[in-house]
Amino acid sequence: MGSKNLKAVTATGGKKVEVHDRERMKKVFGSWVKMLKRHPLTGEAMPKYGTGFLLRLMNEHHMLATRNFKHGQFKDFDMVSGQTLAATRLIKNVGCQTCPIHCGRIVEVNGKQVKGPELETLGLLGPNLENSSLDAIISWNHQLDELGLDTMSTGGTIAFAMELQEKGLWDTGLHFGEIANLPQVFEDIAYRRGIGDLLAEGTKRLSARFGGEEFAINVKGLELAAYEPRGAVGQGLGYATANRGGCQLNSGYMVLMEGLGLQMDPYTPRGKAALTILNQNLMEGISASGNCLFPLFTFYPGWLITHQHTMVAKTVNAILPYSGGSTNMLNRAPGKLVPIHLPGLPQTKALSAVTGWRITLGALKEIGERGFNLERLFNLRMGVTAKDDALPKRLTDEPQRPDDPRSRVPLEAMKKEYYAVRGWDSSSGAPSQKKKKQLGLE
Repeated sequence: MGSKNLKAVTATGGKKVEVHDRERMKKVFGSWVKMLKRHPLTGEAMPKYGTGFLLRLMNEHHMLATRNFKHGQFKDFDMVSGQTLAATRLIKNVGCQTCPIHCGRIVEVNGKQVKGPELETLGLLGPNLENSSLDAIISWNHQLDELGLDTMSTGGTIAFAMELQEKGLWDTGLHFGEIANLPQVFEDIAYRRGIGDLLAEGTKRLSARFGGEEFAINVKGLELAAYEPRGAVGQGLGYATANRGGCQLNSGYMVLMEGLGLQMDPYTPRGKAALTILNQNLMEGISASGNCLFPLFTFYPGWLITHQHTMVAKTVNAILPYSGGSTNMLNRAPGKLVPIHLPGLPQTKALSAVTGWRITLGALKEIGERGFNLERLFNLRMGVTAKDDALPKRLTDEPQRPDDPRSRVPLEAMKKEYYAVRGWDSSSGAPSQKKKKQLGLE
């Protein structure tokens, strides 16, 4: 849209949406809401603390982007956590209509009640800049919203510029831990004044101009979300293969399995390709239906999260890396061969009731796979290649912690398996003719 100077697409009309089976829909929705309220993530953590509740867990598991992703932990992490925001700054919760989660935050800026910062904003404008001022983040979040700038890409770009300054590659006047001048820098980016004119280009283009590609934290030009993938290597594979670039959602959000929900070994590459593909496909299918992705948290049984230290939970988490074979059978199976509904995935029953279509786990997976491959084909047409399914060398070549050689992303090995299961060419990364035919994309 930006390349075409297109600001918005609007639609209007007076016709009501026809629901196929309203009574069944109400029944499914009723049980779904009860499930969300019972689950430890959607029923307790997110309503209480918003998405920012994850920041503490990310720091614990070495997943919190700190100092331009140089580290995975920040000593003052709790000063900017969702729990601290809820205890000291929160005015009230807000949420989408009919949603019981209410993960949105309302805070105060200059006497006005405004939208509060989400997890990614807290992380990328906080620890990633070595900033521990929650008040500053709250104010910047509002300022950037008003300017029309993305808080995540802004935080990532500023952190990169700070490291360029630190290494003597570009004199920006920006330094880690020094924040007094940032509100003016944000204005300069929006109006393309001074160094803001270059910062507005983002991390990838800055690295092409000034160097530092090895620590220019982006994928396909998009700055990464706040999850440091050397603390969750499956998330690293997801970032690299995501069609939108360094996006935590299009990546498959493996961090939820690698420590932020379940306790799967975050460093092993085993099974990560299979699980990443399954997550990407399911999330893509749910996104296509117009649903929020947070209710997908119930896909993971709540008892595995609340009782993670029990023998049963430990056994499940230990087995997960070895589930790649069975998961890939599901990944490769045509949708019609998986005609089931899962208790933790009520989206399929809900969509069936609303549309009258036979949406099962297999159908949802196939819808998602078709969408993901269609995005891939568009990217290929626009010049993206397998070489762009990459991470900065900081994340693949440098261990996050020198005493743990596993704390880096073994991307190439996982990517090879990922391409094979996806049915993509091993050198070009393009979907095969067989795959395109299977998905109706010839």
